[in-house]
Amino acid sequence: FEVLIWLLAIGQIMKNLNNVVCYIAYGGGFALGTFLGIFIEEKLSIGMILVRIITQRDATELISFLQLKGYGVTRVNAEGAYGDVMILFSIIRRTDLKEVVDVITKLDPKAFYSIEDVRFVSEGIFPLKKSGYSGIYLRLFRRIRKGK
Repeated sequence: FEVLIWLLAIGQIMKNLNNVVCYIAYGGGFALGTFLGIFIEEKLSIGMILVRIITQRDATELISFLQLKGYGVTRVNAEGAYGDVMILFSIIRRTDLKEVVDVITKLDPKAFYSIEDVRFVSEGIFPLKKSGYSGIYLRLFRRIRKGK
């Protein structure tokens, strides 16, 4: 589908090589499509992300917060440019990002943190899903005993 749109757009540009408006329209459409795609992805907040936090302070409160939310936390003692640091890794739901960032900035305003998209997670400690549909699918497809 995307290739079809591209071919139609390039076809129109090739037909009207003297018309600068075609070039501007193609560039504007491409930029708008990219912007809308990013905007929709952020609003849907589907998936998991890795939050990496590097702090020089005691991170006990931050670790406790993440564990209370049901997330696993990996802690690594390391040495940074200005001395000993603690690195925390946690994979969280994208929907919880704002809350986690707010807690990081509240508990340690000078903490360095970075966020990465996670494509796949195999095992770990994650909170139970907050779905109102829990168990519906299992009940729909459960085996009904026939016979004795």
